[in-house]
Amino acid sequence: MSSPRRFPPPWSVEVTPNCFIVRDANGQARHILQLSAYNERVDRLNAIRLLQALVAAGANCDAPMADAWITKIALEIGLQNGELYSALAYAGTQDWLADNQKEGWTSLTRAGEAWASHVSTTKTEMRPRQRHTK
Repeated sequence: MSSPRRFPPPWSVEVTPNCFIVRDANGQARHILQLSAYNERVDRLNAIRLLQALVAAGANCDAPMADAWITKIALEIGLQNGELYSALAYAGTQDWLADNQKEGWTSLTRAGEAWASHVSTTKTEMRPRQRHTK
């Protein structure tokens, strides 16, 4: 025997560019499901830019960083709101950043510091060298 429905049918779903809105029989919105504009490549590039900016500003794996300072650095390189949160989430999944025991602080991991330095070094090495002619 099937279980009784919790809400009377019919339910409707409204599709908008940014979300799905599920409405009950009375037309009241019951669930709003945000569509993620998740783009792994963009999030990865933004996370790398953020790591590089943090390291350039003096961050290292030996000292935790205040979240407000991370946000300040992110704004300086043009990351804000959703882009910033997606970059932070991506960096967290890669173990480049980690929550600190102290609330409101984040730690750059050794992997994050090494990775930011490696990418910077690789970019420098990949640039074509200019020939000096006399």
